[in-house]
Amino acid sequence: MNDGANQIPILVKAMQVLEDLAGAPEASTAAALSRRLGIPGASCYRILQTYLTQGWVRQLPRGGHALGAGLLPLARAATGSDPLAPWYPVLDAFAERSGWTCKLSIRRGDQAVTVYRAEGSRPYSLAVRNGSVFPVLVGSSGAALLADTDGDGLEALIAAAPASVWQHQTPEQLRARVAEARAGAVLDRGSFRPEVVSCSLALRDAAGRVEAAASAIGLVGDCATGSLEQLAQDFSAALRTRTAQER
Repeated sequence: MNDGANQIPILVKAMQVLEDLAGAPEASTAAALSRRLGIPGASCYRILQTYLTQGWVRQLPRGGHALGAGLLPLARAATGSDPLAPWYPVLDAFAERSGWTCKLSIRRGDQAVTVYRAEGSRPYSLAVRNGSVFPVLVGSSGAALLADTDGDGLEALIAAAPASVWQHQTPEQLRARVAEARAGAVLDRGSFRPEVVSCSLALRDAAGRVEAAASAIGLVGDCATGSLEQLAQDFSAALRTRTAQER
């Protein structure tokens, strides 16, 4: 139960700033954060200055801010290790070879969080930097992360979803993507943004549980007829190669 009486308001505001910086598609100034979050300007400024001192936030040109490398020790400490690290060179190699941008995502409640990105050579305009947050009900990565979710759990997420989730898709299309993800590679043609296409696969831990989603992403203009299906085959093969090496 969320007991607001026992919360510290300034800490809540500080956490909101971090979450906004993680999910914002563009770098944010102190003024923009203050307006967006409803935090007084002076408080927002002091929060950012504290984070800058600790390296949790870094300053960008034109007054913007983004998450900083100072958060990495906390992230590693929270998990005890980095079980996804062996996948990084796989995605790096595929991005270099294919030109597609690749990423790893994990689920946090009703959100998908980008934890690793391998830059491809194809143009890609949507910001998916490390720490970016998206609704888990959109895109191929979300479907892969939901591959183990039972019917009741999926329906509960659908019922609670904000209207923005359904701007470019229907619940039926989401259910179809999750079913596709349970069987293997899942493709998405614009459920998050119409110009973005992607392919994802669920990555499982030693116990067989979904621990992350690996994705290759690009723009509609990057895809000739049938190329997205070919991408799914090539991407699946690259990930299977690493899985086979573990056995």
